[in-house]
Amino acid sequence: MQCIGFSVSVATAYHWMKERGIKMVNQVGPLAINLSGHVLDDGKMSNGAGQIPLRYLKPILRFFCTSPNDLIFPGLGEKMNTSYLHLRFCLENEKVSYLGSIVVTLLTQMFDYLEENWEMLCDDIEKGIINPNIDCPQKFRDKYNKKLKPNPERAAFLRKEFEKGFDDPICPRIWPRMQWAYGMMGSNLSVYVEKLRRAIGPNVPIHNMGYAAAEGFFATPTELDVDDYVLLPWCIFFEFLPLNDGEDKADDTVRPLLINELEVGKDYEMIVSNFSGLYRYKVEDVVRVTRMYNNTPQVKLLFRQNLSMNVANEKTTTDMIDAAVDNISKEMGFEYTGFSFYPDFSTKPPRYTMLIEVKDKKFGEEDRQKMVEAVDHQFDEINEKYYKYRRWGMLNKPEVLFLREKTYADYNKYLESKGVVLNQIKPVTVINNEERKDFFFSHVVDEEADLVKSIIGE
Repeated sequence: MQCIGFSVSVATAYHWMKERGIKMVNQVGPLAINLSGHVLDDGKMSNGAGQIPLRYLKPILRFFCTSPNDLIFPGLGEKMNTSYLHLRFCLENEKVSYLGSIVVTLLTQMFDYLEENWEMLCDDIEKGIINPNIDCPQKFRDKYNKKLKPNPERAAFLRKEFEKGFDDPICPRIWPRMQWAYGMMGSNLSVYVEKLRRAIGPNVPIHNMGYAAAEGFFATPTELDVDDYVLLPWCIFFEFLPLNDGEDKADDTVRPLLINELEVGKDYEMIVSNFSGLYRYKVEDVVRVTRMYNNTPQVKLLFRQNLSMNVANEKTTTDMIDAAVDNISKEMGFEYTGFSFYPDFSTKPPRYTMLIEVKDKKFGEEDRQKMVEAVDHQFDEINEKYYKYRRWGMLNKPEVLFLREKTYADYNKYLESKGVVLNQIKPVTVINNEERKDFFFSHVVDEEADLVKSIIGE
């Protein structure tokens, strides 16, 4: 699966550039992934679905990847500060021409880390060391402290650019050969694509690496900078349940359609069967057929049914949530590290509670109330049913809680400690289980403790 994703990505980028008269330079760049795993009770290894195929590429990664294999393929239980280490190796290389990851959030996390820690990184490049305060195995540190050489010239250049700030895209300034980036950026990742744009600029195309899951590789884009994919019927056997207009759930009594029966512009709930024995599995994804690639449908992932909010039958999907928060951040002039929504039944009628980690800005109670009004207004604008149900008294006014600094980084570490592979950690758009609820509400700023108690009943 991974082999398909990486090879198709490069081929797509090559043809996209060729059609525009752009010569693809020798490709080198960071592969911001970490293929860790953990041992189960029976002694067997547990890994992400995409990890095993990528290991076949291990012998050739050094030819186009600034991230060393020891970083991409760590040993069991080895702690790695992946953001620092990927940056430590790629920043030193002025010939970086691409940015790569399985999921674009890992790239945005990397650039968030850069903004906060560029002075340390420049100092380490100047000295030719791995910083002694960074988490990594001692054998890794010893190995690369011997290999790395002091590079004061590159460090001075980087320091000069970083001192100018990050309001102007940083990538074209430090990597003039940069041509493209890639990573999966499905429906609930769109806001993170915009955050990545801040670092790479408007002119660097992004390849949406593919539409895939543990069940298989479903589809791949045929161009850069598009959000739809051509289905891959030789990888998966597809069936589709038609959705009625305005509904987010298909009628199970309707006969599933085959791939040749789909219509452009129609929405469908997808059912998959794969070559590993998974039979007629509903992945809870809703797709829209956007166009045809020869005779094969191209689809756009609209939303995942298990990640939509539906506290009063209003059906607020992840793409609506993303658009609302993006508009709020622009309207109120702040950046965020992450956000999550909780379907809140602590009041009658129920409401939405947004938990958000704001970046580099402190908000007081007056600001919080303004954000409450902004959340309410944005969902009014984006979701017609939300607008109606608010006025009919079926939905209450939303609430907003601020999260402590590094909440989402801590959540990633928490999941990693449980053996979750870094590349499989997706943004928590909707808090839909007790584990997430306990974690995020425990990270709300102290000033809002009484609000937390009223919501979770403690």
